[in-house]
Amino acid sequence: LRCELWFISTGLFSNRLWGTSSPVLLTLPGTGTMPVKAHGSVNIKVNDAKGFFLRMINTQSAYDISDLEGFVQSQLIELLPNALKIITNFSEINMKQDQVSKKLEELVNTKIIPYGIRIEETQIKSILPPKDVMDALDDKIAMEVIGDKKEYLLYKVANSLESISKSGGSGGDQTQLLMSMMLGKTLIGETAQTAPKSIPQPGRFCGSCGAQN
Repeated sequence: LRCELWFISTGLFSNRLWGTSSPVLLTLPGTGTMPVKAHGSVNIKVNDAKGFFLRMINTQSAYDISDLEGFVQSQLIELLPNALKIITNFSEINMKQDQVSKKLEELVNTKIIPYGIRIEETQIKSILPPKDVMDALDDKIAMEVIGDKKEYLLYKVANSLESISKSGGSGGDQTQLLMSMMLGKTLIGETAQTAPKSIPQPGRFCGSCGAQN
């Protein structure tokens, strides 16, 4: 016969950090599916020591907070896509973080309470799309601020040329330089063609006889 004595803390493990190591998919009506990453914090509590021992520890020789955190984090990440469904528009990603947090906590607790565990004060600190999506959004905002697509493209070309100049110009940079110059030349040419022609100046007339000079 073997006797074991386990000490199980029912205190609150507060401010435990969690996050997605790889993106999860967010589906937005009219926009499609995009990968996003999220991270935040959560409080974890063992609310039923007996149930926790029977369901989570059982025959294991050791079990600590890192094991508990790993289990909770796996549930958070698994159920995050379901919680994200309350976001219906790209502009709501930041505005609805609190609502997504509450929905995620509700979903996770439904699944883990039978294991003698619950989470509290779940907080999503950021939901971030990939860099290329953020760059495209920045471009869209900048274009709306400048107000003219051609002027914005000329601004981008100028920035690109300045960046290449500072980098010293490698082989790839030289190709980018050539393409930027060609694009800039095309845009300037189009602007010149659409520019209003100069108004001809009136001829000069003699103040005495009225004859044109």
